[in-house]
Amino acid sequence: MARTLNNSFSVTGVDFLGNESAKSTPQSFYIDAYPPGIPYGLSISGMTTSSVVLSWNATTDNSGIAPTYRVYKYSTLVGTTSGTSLTINMLNDNDVFPTYVTAIDAVGNESNPPPYINVTIDVTPPTTPTNLIFAGKSFSSLNLTWTPSIDTHLKGYYIYKNGMLLNTNNPWTGNTYNVSGGNDLYGSYYYVKATDINNNISLQSNTVTSSPTILVVDTLRRSVGIGRDIPLERLHVDGNERLGWNKEYSNRQRY
Repeated sequence: MARTLNNSFSVTGVDFLGNESAKSTPQSFYIDAYPPGIPYGLSISGMTTSSVVLSWNATTDNSGIAPTYRVYKYSTLVGTTSGTSLTINMLNDNDVFPTYVTAIDAVGNESNPPPYINVTIDVTPPTTPTNLIFAGKSFSSLNLTWTPSIDTHLKGYYIYKNGMLLNTNNPWTGNTYNVSGGNDLYGSYYYVKATDINNNISLQSNTVTSSPTILVVDTLRRSVGIGRDIPLERLHVDGNERLGWNKEYSNRQRY
C-alpha cells in the first residue's frame, strides 16, 4: 500500500461583483511523507592505499521512482549516487573508520541507515610464514608448526595439503595445526599462507613433505593361551613404535 497523503483541489473564478464560476475539474496530488526502504548489504568491493569502493543492495520507494543513495564516513556525507556503489577517495593506508549508506527519495525523505561497517585501509599482505616443520607425527595425524606472520590486521592462516586447502571454513588463528587422516598423510606435502581482515594473502611458506620411516626391528612370538604362539612385528614409524600381526603368518593360521 502506498504510504502517501492523497489530496485534490479545484479552481474557480470570481469577478469584482462576487460572481463565482463553476469549479474546474478536480486535480489530485500526493504528499509523500515516507522514506524509501533501508539499503542493506553494505560491503567493501574494492580497495587501494588511498580509496575504497563500497557496494550495497538496491532498495525501493513507495513512489515507484528509484531512490538515490547517500554515503557517510562517520556522520559526514561523502557522496551521493543513483547507483549501488561509490568510491571514497583521499584516504591513507591504515585508516580505520565507520561508514554507512542511506536512501533518499525525490522529495527528500531519507531512510534510516542499516548497520554500519568498519573500513580498514590495508592492501599489504602479511609477511610470509616461515620455518614450517612437523612438530609431531603418529599413525593417524601430523602436527604442523611455523613462525607466525607479521601484520597489523592479521586474521589467520590457510593450511594446504598437496595444493588443496584443508581449513575451508575460516582461517586458522594459531600457528600450530593438526592434520588427521590415514595412509595419505605420508608422502604428501604441506605449506601455509597468512591472510588479513581484507583478504590480502601472503606468499606461501616453505614446503614440508612427510615420508615415513618403517623398520621391522624384530619378530616376536606371543602366546595366545592355547599352546601356540602368534608372530608379531614391531615397527618404528618416525620414532613411534607399533606392534602388528605378521599378515603372511596369520593368513595361514587362524585361531
